[in-house]
Amino acid sequence: MKFSRKKLFTAVSLSPFLPLIAGSELALAQGLDSHVHGAAELNVVVADQQLQVEFISPAMNLLGFERAPNSDDETDLLNSVITDLLTGGGWLLGDTLANCDASTLVFEGPVFEDAAHDHDHDEHDDDHDHDEDEHDDHDDHDHEGEGADSHADFRVQYLYDCPTAPAQEFRLAAFDNYPGIEEITVQWVVGRQQGFAELTASNPVLNLE
Repeated sequence: MKFSRKKLFTAVSLSPFLPLIAGSELALAQGLDSHVHGAAELNVVVADQQLQVEFISPAMNLLGFERAPNSDDETDLLNSVITDLLTGGGWLLGDTLANCDASTLVFEGPVFEDAAHDHDHDEHDDDHDHDEDEHDDHDDHDHEGEGADSHADFRVQYLYDCPTAPAQEFRLAAFDNYPGIEEITVQWVVGRQQGFAELTASNPVLNLE
């Protein structure tokens, strides 16, 4: 799944998080209530030999920006993040569940508007009749929507079918793969037990006991 600068739509949703079943719906992740740069959320449910994981993060943590890419490098970065998130949870959980069958149940990504004024400026190089005030107005327009009210988020859910009961301890690889993630708040359910943890790069081990 590749996205050009003219097609910045990223959303695929295949199931709800709870219970552990498959479904079919299309959804977008835009402006979650708990949007704090550097912070991400992780929900983990273990039922018998299945484990389901939901990861939610501001786009800033993974991309370093929350707007439409404005260069080929930024577009490549967006595509790389999307590929990571769509192709399984190795980037998040490492190889702890390598012996399980993994599937991506839900992928939700930010929808960036492809700015109309991002059309070939070179065509207008000979027509620069704008004065400085007009440029200032244009710049103001360019940055509208990039403030606190224009949050963009990623949300992904994975399902692991394991040959035996899943591991109870994970060293999260997300901190290594995406340094923009400073803290991950975890809520987990294993059978009738529930737990909560706050993990960081210096404390990346999740124990489900």
